[in-house]
Amino acid sequence: MRGFLNTFFLIIFLFIFACGFKAVKQGELINFKIVEIKASGDKRINYKIKNKLISSASQAEKKLINVNLNTKKTKSVKEKNIKNEIQKYQIDITTKVEFSLIGSDFSKRFTVSDNRQFNAKKQHSITLRNEKKAIDQLSDKLSNKILNQIIENLNDI
Repeated sequence: MRGFLNTFFLIIFLFIFACGFKAVKQGELINFKIVEIKASGDKRINYKIKNKLISSASQAEKKLINVNLNTKKTKSVKEKNIKNEIQKYQIDITTKVEFSLIGSDFSKRFTVSDNRQFNAKKQHSITLRNEKKAIDQLSDKLSNKILNQIIENLNDI
């Protein structure tokens, strides 16, 4: 019985690890170089997104792309208390992205958006710090979404 179990587990082990599945590294999928990024809209968010995209893109690739960003930030009141004092804000960031492959007619447009809430404090400086922190987190998340969309669309070619 023990020999049968050992043989059974050995066969299962061989099938599981010999299936041909290979984990893909994100860095291997990036097969393009960003030549130019044009940005309009919110400057601070676009600056963070541009830096993330440029640092993530490969520098020695044959596929050259141009990227256009149009970012819109909306800040709204999410929650008020009984005294009509603001307790929470919500920030919505929407970025319209258009990228084109240089040397071909391939062009793609897509939109990414995300939102986040942050607490409003009685001290204005703490509220501003919370807002900046929320914007930093959102811009990092949006730049990852943009990078993933560009990778998906370019790898389909």
